[in-house]
Amino acid sequence: MYIFKNRPFAFSCLCFAVFSLFCFGLSFVSTILLSLSLGVLLVIALVFFVAWKRRLLFQILLCVLAFFLASSSSAFLFHGPKEKMEGWIGKEAVLEGYVVKYVSKTDSAASFDVRLERIDGSAIRDTVRIKCKYVPDLEIGERIRLTATGTEFS
Repeated sequence: MYIFKNRPFAFSCLCFAVFSLFCFGLSFVSTILLSLSLGVLLVIALVFFVAWKRRLLFQILLCVLAFFLASSSSAFLFHGPKEKMEGWIGKEAVLEGYVVKYVSKTDSAASFDVRLERIDGSAIRDTVRIKCKYVPDLEIGERIRLTATGTEFS
Protein backbone atom coordinates (compact mmCIF):
# COMPACT_ATOMS: atom_id res chain seq x y z
CA MET A 1 0.00 0.00 0.00
CA TYR A 2 3.02 2.27 0.50
CA ILE A 3 3.44 2.55 -3.28
CA PHE A 4 0.17 4.52 -3.42
CA LYS A 5 0.95 6.82 -0.45
CA ASN A 6 1.51 9.95 -2.56
CA ARG A 7 -0.43 8.75 -5.60
CA PRO A 8 -4.19 8.87 -4.84
CA PHE A 9 -5.17 8.99 -8.52
CA ALA A 10 -3.13 5.87 -9.31
CA PHE A 11 -4.85 4.02 -6.48
CA SER A 12 -8.28 5.13 -7.67
CA CYS A 13 -7.44 3.94 -11.21
CA LEU A 14 -6.49 0.55 -9.80
CA CYS A 15 -9.78 0.49 -7.88
CA PHE A 16 -11.63 1.32 -11.11
CA ALA A 17 -9.99 -1.55 -13.01
CA VAL A 18 -10.57 -4.14 -10.30
CA PHE A 19 -14.16 -3.09 -9.65
CA SER A 20 -14.93 -3.08 -13.40
CA LEU A 21 -13.95 -6.74 -13.55
CA PHE A 22 -16.15 -7.42 -10.54
CA CYS A 23 -19.14 -5.62 -12.07
CA PHE A 24 -18.73 -7.46 -15.37
CA GLY A 25 -19.86 -10.66 -13.65
CA LEU A 26 -22.97 -9.13 -12.11
CA SER A 27 -26.42 -8.91 -13.67
CA PHE A 28 -27.83 -5.68 -15.08
CA VAL A 29 -30.25 -5.05 -12.20
CA SER A 30 -27.69 -5.70 -9.47
CA THR A 31 -25.17 -3.44 -11.25
CA ILE A 32 -27.73 -0.63 -11.42
CA LEU A 33 -28.61 -1.05 -7.73
CA LEU A 34 -24.92 -1.09 -6.82
CA SER A 35 -24.36 2.03 -8.90
CA LEU A 36 -27.22 3.86 -7.16
CA SER A 37 -25.96 2.92 -3.70
CA LEU A 38 -22.44 4.02 -4.64
CA GLY A 39 -23.86 7.31 -5.91
CA VAL A 40 -25.43 7.95 -2.50
CA LEU A 41 -22.16 6.98 -0.80
CA LEU A 42 -20.31 9.35 -3.14
CA VAL A 43 -22.51 12.27 -2.10
CA ILE A 44 -21.97 11.43 1.58
CA ALA A 45 -18.18 11.22 1.10
CA LEU A 46 -18.21 14.54 -0.76
CA VAL A 47 -20.11 16.24 2.08
CA PHE A 48 -17.64 14.93 4.67
CA PHE A 49 -14.65 15.95 2.53
CA VAL A 50 -15.96 19.50 2.08
CA ALA A 51 -16.59 19.76 5.84
CA TRP A 52 -13.26 18.34 7.10
CA LYS A 53 -10.81 18.51 4.17
CA ARG A 54 -8.66 15.55 5.25
CA ARG A 55 -6.27 13.67 2.98
CA LEU A 56 -7.79 10.30 3.86
CA LEU A 57 -11.25 11.59 2.99
CA PHE A 58 -9.92 12.73 -0.38
CA GLN A 59 -8.60 9.20 -1.02
CA ILE A 60 -11.92 7.68 0.04
CA LEU A 61 -13.77 10.14 -2.18
CA LEU A 62 -11.62 9.21 -5.17
CA CYS A 63 -12.07 5.47 -4.56
CA VAL A 64 -15.85 5.78 -4.20
CA LEU A 65 -15.91 7.86 -7.38
CA ALA A 66 -13.91 5.15 -9.15
CA PHE A 67 -16.30 2.46 -7.87
CA PHE A 68 -19.31 4.50 -8.99
CA LEU A 69 -17.88 5.10 -12.47
CA ALA A 70 -16.91 1.44 -12.84
CA SER A 71 -20.34 0.14 -11.88
CA SER A 72 -22.31 2.62 -13.97
CA SER A 73 -20.12 2.19 -17.04
CA SER A 74 -20.31 -1.58 -16.65
CA ALA A 75 -24.09 -1.42 -16.47
CA PHE A 76 -24.53 0.70 -19.57
CA LEU A 77 -21.62 -0.52 -21.71
CA PHE A 78 -21.62 -4.26 -21.00
CA HIS A 79 -25.01 -5.26 -19.68
CA GLY A 80 -27.32 -2.93 -21.60
CA PRO A 81 -26.66 -4.38 -25.07
CA LYS A 82 -26.54 -7.92 -23.65
CA GLU A 83 -29.95 -7.52 -22.01
CA LYS A 84 -31.33 -6.08 -25.25
CA MET A 85 -30.10 -9.08 -27.25
CA GLU A 86 -31.36 -11.65 -24.72
CA GLY A 87 -34.90 -10.42 -25.30
CA TRP A 88 -34.80 -11.84 -28.84
CA ILE A 89 -33.83 -15.43 -27.93
CA GLY A 90 -36.47 -17.84 -29.19
CA LYS A 91 -38.35 -15.14 -31.12
CA GLU A 92 -38.50 -14.42 -34.80
CA ALA A 93 -37.25 -10.98 -35.81
CA VAL A 94 -36.34 -8.95 -38.90
CA LEU A 95 -32.62 -8.15 -38.93
CA GLU A 96 -31.02 -5.36 -40.94
CA GLY A 97 -27.29 -4.87 -41.30
CA TYR A 98 -24.30 -5.81 -43.44
CA VAL A 99 -22.07 -8.85 -43.77
CA VAL A 100 -18.75 -8.50 -41.94
CA LYS A 101 -17.11 -11.89 -42.65
CA TYR A 102 -17.79 -15.50 -43.53
CA VAL A 103 -17.03 -17.93 -40.72
CA SER A 104 -17.64 -21.17 -42.60
CA LYS A 105 -19.01 -22.09 -45.98
CA THR A 106 -19.77 -25.63 -47.15
CA ASP A 107 -21.85 -27.03 -49.98
CA SER A 108 -25.04 -27.18 -47.92
CA ALA A 109 -24.65 -24.59 -45.12
CA ALA A 110 -22.97 -21.31 -44.25
CA SER A 111 -22.38 -19.13 -41.23
CA PHE A 112 -21.32 -15.51 -41.31
CA ASP A 113 -21.08 -12.49 -39.02
CA VAL A 114 -23.44 -9.58 -39.55
CA ARG A 115 -23.07 -6.11 -38.08
CA LEU A 116 -26.64 -5.32 -37.04
CA GLU A 117 -28.14 -1.88 -37.35
CA ARG A 118 -31.79 -2.70 -36.61
CA ILE A 119 -33.86 -5.51 -35.10
CA ASP A 120 -37.57 -5.19 -35.89
CA GLY A 121 -37.05 -1.49 -36.54
CA SER A 122 -35.29 -0.81 -33.20
CA ALA A 123 -31.78 0.59 -33.56
CA ILE A 124 -29.00 -1.64 -32.23
CA ARG A 125 -25.25 -1.81 -32.80
CA ASP A 126 -23.97 -5.34 -32.38
CA THR A 127 -22.36 -8.14 -34.35
CA VAL A 128 -24.21 -11.46 -34.52
CA ARG A 129 -23.49 -14.78 -36.17
CA ILE A 130 -26.04 -16.01 -38.73
CA LYS A 131 -26.21 -19.74 -39.52
CA CYS A 132 -28.04 -20.74 -42.69
CA LYS A 133 -29.08 -24.20 -43.84
CA TYR A 134 -28.23 -23.09 -47.37
CA VAL A 135 -25.46 -21.08 -49.00
CA PRO A 136 -26.56 -17.49 -49.63
CA ASP A 137 -25.00 -15.54 -52.46
CA LEU A 138 -23.63 -12.70 -50.33
CA GLU A 139 -20.43 -10.71 -50.49
CA ILE A 140 -18.60 -9.11 -47.57
CA GLY A 141 -19.92 -5.59 -47.01
CA GLU A 142 -23.26 -6.32 -48.68
CA ARG A 143 -26.37 -5.05 -46.89
CA ILE A 144 -28.95 -7.63 -45.87
CA ARG A 145 -32.45 -7.78 -44.46
CA LEU A 146 -33.66 -11.16 -43.25
CA THR A 147 -36.05 -12.86 -40.86
CA ALA A 148 -34.30 -15.02 -38.27
CA THR A 149 -34.98 -16.81 -34.99
CA GLY A 150 -32.67 -15.93 -32.13
CA THR A 151 -30.78 -18.70 -30.35
CA GLU A 152 -28.40 -18.52 -27.43
CA PHE A 153 -24.74 -18.40 -28.34
CA SER A 154 -22.85 -21.40 -27.04
